[in-house]
Amino acid sequence: MTEVESIAPKRVLITLGEVIKRLGVSRTTVWRLVKSGDFAPEYRVSAGKSHFDEAELNAWIDSRRVSL
Repeated sequence: MTEVESIAPKRVLITLGEVIKRLGVSRTTVWRLVKSGDFAPEYRVSAGKSHFDEAELNAWIDSRRVSL
């Protein structure tokens, strides 16, 4: 293992289905958010397979929370 590999954080990619479950929204809503640019970016892992970085999704969720 190189020094860069040992200090670089591991990227955890989750499926579109997992994003839908976590947010409680439809597939169409997720794609609208992606298209608007107001969402965690998608990662195409193969034709027809999109995934999202879990840390980026969590950061997006945290940015949407309302403080009372």
